[in-house]
Amino acid sequence: MLEEDAHSVAIACRLLSNHLPIRVRIHGMTDIATFAANPAAFRNELMIPSADRGARKFGDVMADFQRQDFAKLDPALISLAKGKKPKIGRYWWERTKGASKDSDAATVLLWLLTVSPRPLLCQVG
Repeated sequence: MLEEDAHSVAIACRLLSNHLPIRVRIHGMTDIATFAANPAAFRNELMIPSADRGARKFGDVMADFQRQDFAKLDPALISLAKGKKPKIGRYWWERTKGASKDSDAATVLLWLLTVSPRPLLCQVG
């Protein structure tokens, strides 16, 4: 994390699939706790490059199928961030080419790396 000032933190990550930057700005330290308890809030505030208007909030451009897939996964993510074993340990996203599988997986990993208080070993691929 890069601390810009006392009230704002910027987190940046590069997607493995297309090397586009992801950026989220978090204003005030209470928001970190909100994001840790609610991955959807984190995703909604995440700034991503969009095809039509430059950087946009992910929540503004997210498709319904993405919201549904993330909602199924969120309880497991919260368990992992707390160091607990999730009730369901594996998820399968089957989508057509270009339907944001890699980008959505990167978003999940970004959330985990941002809110987990312990070191994480992540394997992709």
